[in-house]
Amino acid sequence: ALTRIFDNPILEGELWLNEGKRARKTGLFHIAENSLAHADAAFEAMTEMRANLDPSLALSLNKDTHDVRVQFAKLKAATGKTTAALQLLDQDRIDIKSLL
Repeated sequence: ALTRIFDNPILEGELWLNEGKRARKTGLFHIAENSLAHADAAFEAMTEMRANLDPSLALSLNKDTHDVRVQFAKLKAATGKTTAALQLLDQDRIDIKSLL
């Protein structure tokens, strides 16, 4: 709530991301999913303003957005949804036969 008062979506997203990581690591998957969804929404709100951001802030936003995707993938893998986890990481395009 405080981050919304100060109108800082990046800080809000980072707080939700950290909470999502903590919940996933302790096995509270439903809480982790909600926290990561909030983080994703906060970072998505900043994406529209990316062109007007300071370059270092834009780079930080890219990293945070990627971190949310990785955490969602880890969450999916922890709940047995490995195909969904790979899709979140854009790994579904790998041709397994070409690797053999």
